[in-house]
Amino acid sequence: MRTAVISATLSRSDYKRVSLAAHTSGLLWTPAVDRYISVEIGPSPSKYDIQRFLTALPSEDQPLHAHNAEIIAHDLSGTIKT
Repeated sequence: MRTAVISATLSRSDYKRVSLAAHTSGLLWTPAVDRYISVEIGPSPSKYDIQRFLTALPSEDQPLHAHNAEIIAHDLSGTIKT
């Protein structure tokens, strides 16, 4: 797998939206990593275990749509496996 870095010119409003989206995703990523480290999900959680944890968070702690939480769970699962 390769990662490509592509430069893009964004308007100020688009930059703010992208920055907010990245920050909001981090608000879900961080508790999922914390939960994994504390082994409350289990020693080797599946992407579905992580997804259940994220979607069970109260709405004030889970500001994204459930589909976005699913993507974050699958990404974290892949990160754990590597």
